[in-house]
Amino acid sequence: MQVLQHNWGWKLLSLLGAVVLTLFVQRQQDVTQTTIVKPLRVQPGPGLRTDTPKGEVEVRIDLSGPGELIRNIDTNDVTVLFDVSTLRAGRLTAVPVRVELARQYEGRVTHDWRPRAVQVRMAAETTREFPVIVETASQVEGWAWREVPKTEPGRVTVAGTDAALAAVTRVSAVFAPGARELVSSTVALQAQNSAGSVIPDVRIEPAQVLVTGMQHRVVINKRIPVQPVFTPPPGMRVEVRVTPTHVLATGPEQLLSPLYVMETPALQAPRGAGEVTRDVTLNSPHSAIQLQPSRVKVWIKTQSSNRRP
Repeated sequence: MQVLQHNWGWKLLSLLGAVVLTLFVQRQQDVTQTTIVKPLRVQPGPGLRTDTPKGEVEVRIDLSGPGELIRNIDTNDVTVLFDVSTLRAGRLTAVPVRVELARQYEGRVTHDWRPRAVQVRMAAETTREFPVIVETASQVEGWAWREVPKTEPGRVTVAGTDAALAAVTRVSAVFAPGARELVSSTVALQAQNSAGSVIPDVRIEPAQVLVTGMQHRVVINKRIPVQPVFTPPPGMRVEVRVTPTHVLATGPEQLLSPLYVMETPALQAPRGAGEVTRDVTLNSPHSAIQLQPSRVKVWIKTQSSNRRP
């Protein structure tokens, strides 16, 4: 018993040290590292454009800390701060890059990032005004504009370098209106050159317009009765039947609207009493009109007008 009580203070201190060392080693073993990459795009102020850098800059953020925290962190918990609001045109300036973590990770996760600064040069923008032209990417067959569609606003401003603006010949609102009479759509704008290619290195203000207009169907379907054409023999009574009695005509509305009957080619009726059946091909009144079916069967019976049926 006396042996166990001997130097008990030192023994307790050693035990506590061992516990602390164990916890420290476990914590060191649980440290996890990861890297997050976030894009940085320079946003120029009014009347300016970004000359340097070209496009986006990747900011790589190295994170280190307890595995449980590192596994839960995502890109939304990391904010890249970059202020170019004081820059003016012409001068190349090293703008500092700062990175902040969400509050729940402050002091618990260490972070380092690169680059620490980005070289930025602003240039003055050149602007020109253009009217907006509506281009139909793909129009549903059988539909057409009643009149040229309108845009709101009708004119927009295009900003960019002198070289880029010199290549712009038109600003287009390209879209598919669909099969509908009333069109009202918000459409993104494209700056195009004379070949119709999109010029990406310019800025259009506003970037979208409202396109409105009216369409109408240019191709319709219409059931039309078939009218047999023949000359009845003198003194004979004629009975005629057509199968089918109607055909379906498909074509432009302006051609079908005044069409009320589809006549057959002239048929020869029997000269005396008798009957005849003819398979007749109908002639479309216009190449743009299609008939279905295009052939009908005509039955003609003649008998003396003095003979009772």
